[in-house]
Amino acid sequence: YQRRVHGALWFLLADEWCEWTGVGLFSCDHVFKTYYHETMLRAHRIVTYFPLGVSHRFPLTAGAARPIAARRFIVNYIGSTSTALMRRHLRDIVMSLNATWQGSLQIFQHYTQYWSGGYQAAAGYMGPEEFRATLEDSVFTLAPFGHAQETFRLWEALETGSIPVLQRPPKDPNCGMALAPFNAEFPGLLPPFIWLKDWSELPALLERAQGDLAPYQAQQDRLVRWYARFKHQWYGSSLKKLIELGMERL
Repeated sequence: YQRRVHGALWFLLADEWCEWTGVGLFSCDHVFKTYYHETMLRAHRIVTYFPLGVSHRFPLTAGAARPIAARRFIVNYIGSTSTALMRRHLRDIVMSLNATWQGSLQIFQHYTQYWSGGYQAAAGYMGPEEFRATLEDSVFTLAPFGHAQETFRLWEALETGSIPVLQRPPKDPNCGMALAPFNAEFPGLLPPFIWLKDWSELPALLERAQGDLAPYQAQQDRLVRWYARFKHQWYGSSLKKLIELGMERL
């Protein structure tokens, strides 16, 4: 038995594997959890999904997304390769593709071996401004899974109008359908992502896009509108819950 602590909130952050079952988790008024935990959300009405968002080092700027035709890179792949075997597999595919690529738009690659929470240049990380500029200059951004299926890169691509490319996710043994929120459909707006069955389909996607970018401008337009609705829905639900609890001044 856990005594309920009234007037208390629990923010459960960085639980990428959906493993946290700590004492007291459900003894507060409400739990806000980053990383969508399908099983927990269904079992406990006091839990609200709180979107991950971009990295704390990512520069946020206002302004319209750069048009697809004005972008210099067909795709970028930036990340640490030790986080998941899939990322190393994708790196090999991109490097092999780049070796023979003859398209007018370039392929941008930047790899670090290990993830570093401090994003230090000494660890091989790009500077925040350069990183954002690269995404703003890319038609597509590759967003492979890391420890979790929801990643900073996915959010950063949305923030810059770069179309995210992902592998269709399996059901996570702990989190369930961890990317379920990103399948949300709004009136007249389907999700703007490109889902690949396997990363081996990437070369064909880039070849098609290089030949005709027009459909991807329409997809970027949809991305911008969908992303605005998505943020309104999920951040709005968190604010609504705080208001219901009388804690909106937090």
